[in-house]
Amino acid sequence: MKRFAANYIYIPEYGFLKQYVVEEKGDGILLFPLTEEIEAVSWMQGIICLLPVTEEVQTVLNPEFYSNKQVQGNASDIPVLSEVRIIQIYPFDFTLTQPQKNSQLIIL
Repeated sequence: MKRFAANYIYIPEYGFLKQYVVEEKGDGILLFPLTEEIEAVSWMQGIICLLPVTEEVQTVLNPEFYSNKQVQGNASDIPVLSEVRIIQIYPFDFTLTQPQKNSQLIIL
């Protein structure tokens, strides 16, 4: 089991989640809010993108990849995700909601 948290999690079909934890568990990805300090959570700078494995990794560097849509409330309506890549994008421009020219991708 691996757990990662960031200021924002981006899920292409849903948009951004603010301060959530991504837990890689078995054959799926679980999401839950980061409301307190949780054991064994690695904090990531920038954002974490949950990219379907069918998408090219480099697409996350394209500013048009991101919508300004913010998921409201909690992620309870998002099903358990499977077959996704967990990618850290850093640095990320939160005001423009897009990667910066020098952004790096790290597959977690």
